[in-house]
Amino acid sequence: MPPPPTDTDSLSSQGWHLAHPGESKRGLLSLEEFRLLSSDAFQRFLMQRGVKRSQLVRNSRHTWLYQGKGAHQVLQDIKERVTRLTRLPPTLVDLSEPLQVVRYEEGGHYHAHQDSGPVYPETACTHTRLAANASTPFETFMQVRSRHSRRPVKQHHPCVRYITVLFYLNSVEGGGETAFPVADNRTYDEVSLIHNDVDLLDTRRNCNKSNLRVKPAKGTAVFWYNYLSDGRGWVGEQDEYALHGGCVVTRGTKWIANKWINIDPDYQRQVRYQQLVSQNPEDEEDEGLMLDPDIEGSDIHQDL
Repeated sequence: MPPPPTDTDSLSSQGWHLAHPGESKRGLLSLEEFRLLSSDAFQRFLMQRGVKRSQLVRNSRHTWLYQGKGAHQVLQDIKERVTRLTRLPPTLVDLSEPLQVVRYEEGGHYHAHQDSGPVYPETACTHTRLAANASTPFETFMQVRSRHSRRPVKQHHPCVRYITVLFYLNSVEGGGETAFPVADNRTYDEVSLIHNDVDLLDTRRNCNKSNLRVKPAKGTAVFWYNYLSDGRGWVGEQDEYALHGGCVVTRGTKWIANKWINIDPDYQRQVRYQQLVSQNPEDEEDEGLMLDPDIEGSDIHQDL
C-alpha cells in the first residue's frame, strides 16, 4: 500500500492512475489532473474498480447554455416563456442561472434529491452581496431541515433555487419519468424514506413506488416551487415535498432542460440589487419591475 500523501493539494486514491496515467507512481491525482480528467476516462476507471452505473447517484451528462443578450433566439424565447409562466419580473429570470441541458442515455437515472440547498456553490449570491456592499459571506436563519423541528439553523446560505422549470425536449421510448416520492403525503418524515428495505430515494429500483410520476412528453414542462412562503411574500422554509428524481431510462435517450430561478433569502439585499439593475441604462426596459422595499409581500413572490 502506498504511503499517505503529504501534499495537501492532491487527492489520494489507490489506483486512480489507471484512469489518468501520469507521472505519479503512488496513485495520486492532483486537483489540476482531476479537473482535466474526461468523464469517459473516469467512467472506465469506475468500471475497473467494480463500480456499476446503477450504483451512481446520478448517471447523465449536462451542459449550460447562456440565455442573455446575443444568445440564440430559441434560448431567449424559452426564457420569456419562463417569465410568463412564473409571473416573476424579467430581471429575476435574466439574472438566474443559465439553462441546464441534460442527456440521459439508456440506464441513466438520478436518485431523489432537492434542487436547492447549501450544496450548490454556483448559486452563491455574490452579485447581491456586492450590491449591498457586503464583502463577507452572510449568515441567515432559515428552516433548512424538517419543518417539524422549529429550531432555526444559523448557517452561511447561498441564493436559493426558488423555482424549478423542467422542460422535456423529447419523448422517451421507455422509462425516464420524473418521480416525486412523497408528493401529496399528509405528513413528511425523513426516516420513512427508507422502510422495510425499500429506499424511496433510489429511483432506479423503486421509481414505481413514488406517489407521483410524470412521463416525459416532447414540448411539455413541469414547474414547481422548492420553497414555501414565509407568510410575508418571501422565501420561507424548504418544501420537503419537492423531493424528486429521474427514473431509469429503459429504452432510448432522454433530453431535458432545467431553468432555476435564483433568489437571495435576504429580502433587503435582493431589493437593493434590483434597484441597481433598474438604474442601468442598458436595462431601461425593465424599469418599474424592481421590488418596492416599502411594500411588504411584493408580487415578486408567487405563493403556492
